[in-house]
Amino acid sequence: MARVRAIFFGGALALCVGWIAGAAGPSLSRAQAQDTKLITSSSRYQLETYAASGNAGDVRVTYGAYVLDTETGELFHVSGKQKPTRVGTVLDAR
Repeated sequence: MARVRAIFFGGALALCVGWIAGAAGPSLSRAQAQDTKLITSSSRYQLETYAASGNAGDVRVTYGAYVLDTETGELFHVSGKQKPTRVGTVLDAR
């Protein structure tokens, strides 16, 4: 019986010490949302790609992309391995 009592009080003592140590220790901060500047700064450029084949039996494939700079509104076109050419701005369409 003394052994059971020692195990019980030892377990109770360990729980109390753990509870006190947890309360006295550094508190855990709550999770916080990410800064929205990190999200918007990584999406400065929007990209739309395309690929198209020629007429039936023609093996040539045309591919390219349109690139929109969301900060300046400039629109660029890239065709194949050519350098980007400025098409205009999104404000020109208004």
